[in-house]
Amino acid sequence: MEKTVLTTRPFIPPGIDHLVSEARLHQSFACCVLPLIPLRAEPTEKSEQVTQVLHGQLLMKLTHQEAWSLVRVLDDGYEGWCATKQLHLLASEEALLLFESPRVLTVPPTCSCKTLDGRAILPAGSRLLPGEQVIDKGITDEQRDPVSLAMSFLQTPYLWGGKSVMGMDCSGLIQVVFALCGLLLPRDASQQVSIGTRVPHLGMAGRGDLAFFQNEAGAVVHVGLLLDGERIVHASGCVHIDRWDEHGIYKEGSATYTHQLQQVRRVQG
Repeated sequence: MEKTVLTTRPFIPPGIDHLVSEARLHQSFACCVLPLIPLRAEPTEKSEQVTQVLHGQLLMKLTHQEAWSLVRVLDDGYEGWCATKQLHLLASEEALLLFESPRVLTVPPTCSCKTLDGRAILPAGSRLLPGEQVIDKGITDEQRDPVSLAMSFLQTPYLWGGKSVMGMDCSGLIQVVFALCGLLLPRDASQQVSIGTRVPHLGMAGRGDLAFFQNEAGAVVHVGLLLDGERIVHASGCVHIDRWDEHGIYKEGSATYTHQLQQVRRVQG
């Protein structure tokens, strides 16, 4: 049976749970009612995009500066600046009740939906607010595991801070597909590497495990999702499949390694 939505109470793993608990002491909240909103490093349109807020995600308003608001995403504690005019303000009681209620998330890479403001195309992982509904067909239960979901984003262009089929970065891809499977992960690869358990031997690594890659200084700078012991799907240039081994990601076309493997981690199962 094809489905367009997933109803879930997502698991918040140790590492970001304390950020979420702080929300219960906060007073100023907002919600994204657009298909998505860019969050930027500084309060200006010229500043880099650090992540995106998907439709229905809840935000804590921390401070403001002229036409900009510094916000924190409740799902992962990530902070950034967005244009205040793009926010839909919520009372604290309404926001907290909504945050702790079961979530109805869109599953296909894009979904035509009836929203509170009319009709919109929403990216995968968007949360339908009360009164909203999907008017598209979806995917099957068999397609709703992290690997199958990641494969549905093949050829999505790389976009720093992106989290939709219109553009994604490496950790944005991972965060979205695991959220659809009921697990909230931190935003960046350097944060995601703290979740789950390390696979002690690469011969034990397999489908659904996360592979992390480091720069010359040893810092985690990239993440991908293993298809099996030889192939990995990741966002670099676009979302695509490459070979991997104990050294890193191997680009067959150029016969070179593009990313140096640091470790493999299992975050579920």
